Amino acid sequence: MSLKDESYSCINSISLELNKSNKIVIDIKNKEEFNHYLLENSIMGNNIFIRSDGMEVLFKDYLRFERQLYDMIEESSSLSPFEKYIYAYNKVKNFKKYRENYEDKRSARNLYSILENKFMVCVDFSNMFGDLLNKLRIENSFFSISIDTFYDDAYRGEEDIEGISKVVSEEGHARRYVHIVDEKYGIDGFYVADPTWDNNLEHDFYNHLAMTDKEVSSTRRYLWMDKYVGKELLNVSSIEEFYQKINFLLDRGNGSEDSLMSIIKGLIGITCSLDCKYVEQLKEKYVFIDDYNWPSDITDLIYDLGEYVVGHVNKEISGETIMSAVRNVYKNAYGYSVEECDKKMEEVILENKERQVWFFPKRYRIDSDGNSEVIMNEKNKFDIEVSKFSKRS
Repeated sequence: MSLKDESYSCINSISLELNKSNKIVIDIKNKEEFNHYLLENSIMGNNIFIRSDGMEVLFKDYLRFERQLYDMIEESSSLSPFEKYIYAYNKVKNFKKYRENYEDKRSARNLYSILENKFMVCVDFSNMFGDLLNKLRIENSFFSISIDTFYDDAYRGEEDIEGISKVVSEEGHARRYVHIVDEKYGIDGFYVADPTWDNNLEHDFYNHLAMTDKEVSSTRRYLWMDKYVGKELLNVSSIEEFYQKINFLLDRGNGSEDSLMSIIKGLIGITCSLDCKYVEQLKEKYVFIDDYNWPSDITDLIYDLGEYVVGHVNKEISGETIMSAVRNVYKNAYGYSVEECDKKMEEVILENKERQVWFFPKRYRIDSDGNSEVIMNEKNKFDIEVSKFSKRS
């Protein structure tokens, strides 16, 4: 097998192991660049395997699976970025019903396996969504939170399985952090996406489509202080709060320069996954970012990073904006008529309004002494006039 020289930019290594039935493994570092080359060329080989994101699959199966994934977003080409985002979200949340495989949990967590079986859990709702967003050139990042499984519709809805005890407990849950930029809708910010919690094959839900961190903190499953330090620094509304949280995190640790460097490096890493161009610009200004040893004074770096973060987080996308974009997806991608759109939007808006009350009823906050406080939400973002979305061309 031969590859053009330029294709090596997306490959980590190619290994030929003669003692393993002449098995060839191609370890790729940029799947989308590699796919661009592969899908335009005819390459076959029963001894060639592709390894990416912890998965190893026969080359010919890799091509088949990747074509399936590209086919999922083919009809979205004429949409705006936010509409493409919604289109991909719909593909994932409606792909199949949440279901664990207790005999082989990997089968519900492997992106390629779920394309051909009946299992799928939050990890692959997140991974499939991330993969489709990558194909649409929408920056995103995987992350995990802790939740109380009692409130998880998917978990509570599973059929009882002999020998499996379902108890209320804290468990990890996979989501996606995304950077949505769309001039058409005036959007440029970081958002949390959770297709698992909107998974329903009968109804079209968008309650967890693009949440700000402030909205996430309005859910009844929220832990007051996120255990992932860098992620917590994205939940701020001002530069003052940004500094306050850094100081809090330092006080919780040992307050050393190394601790501060670790906190800022973690935040830069998350920011890089959401806006690579900005971080490259930041590295040009602060050339020490990639060095092992940092200067003792990084005040200017912290300020620049804080200003950028504050400008991109907690910028809520209104229910009206979401539903306008959803309507355009139905019309321009699904081929609905004006009358069909009117009928569908009335149904979708009312269902999301009702469901929002369940998922975003109040905020539970626990202070450092373990005392709990309840703060009621002020509004329902889907409490909007259905007539605003009727009889549009």
